[in-house]
Amino acid sequence: MAPGEGAGASSRVRALLAGPGWRLVAGCVVTLAVAKGLQMLSVSWLRQGRDLHLLVREGGPLEWLQVAVVAATAGLLLWRGAATVTRLFGLLMLAVLVRELDNELTHALLPEAHWPMVALVLAAAARLAWVHREGLFAGVSAFTRSPALAPALFGLVLVLGYAQEFGQREVWFALAGPRNSAAKRFVEEGLELLGHLWLLLAAVEARLSDS
Repeated sequence: MAPGEGAGASSRVRALLAGPGWRLVAGCVVTLAVAKGLQMLSVSWLRQGRDLHLLVREGGPLEWLQVAVVAATAGLLLWRGAATVTRLFGLLMLAVLVRELDNELTHALLPEAHWPMVALVLAAAARLAWVHREGLFAGVSAFTRSPALAPALFGLVLVLGYAQEFGQREVWFALAGPRNSAAKRFVEEGLELLGHLWLLLAAVEARLSDS
């Protein structure tokens, strides 16, 4: 191989790694690995004679893993230097984080204390959008053309669509009877976790697009 050909191949590899395609593939690999990990964890948990409800209950390991992913997403989006649309995305994820911590906030403060906090975060998002209203449409348009759009949409579909549909109590009652609430919650929380991982990837792409 001639020296020029080797340099050309090296530059093409660097260009490929610098693009969003490999990060999308990495997102697929990570979410598949997490799904397999959840499957193995649940099987091991049950084989040890443990109650599956302890894994998926409010304040359990699976919920705290979700909280960690959502907190990382919100923090990344709200970190200094973010564009307006990215910060709006971050405030929405912050509202999701507060909603995920509803049980803890109820015990620490007052019953349903998370709702005023969610409203406060959404009010901050509305104020941010109003202050930067002149460039908001251009920012949203740029976001829809960025590599962040695909993982963001996929994550939202998983969290708001599949997790809610497959987690309906009526579905599990019809399929497996009334004594499978832990299995229902495991499927619902697992799908939400996978969706939040895709939203974390969208946050990474959004920050890379801002830089």
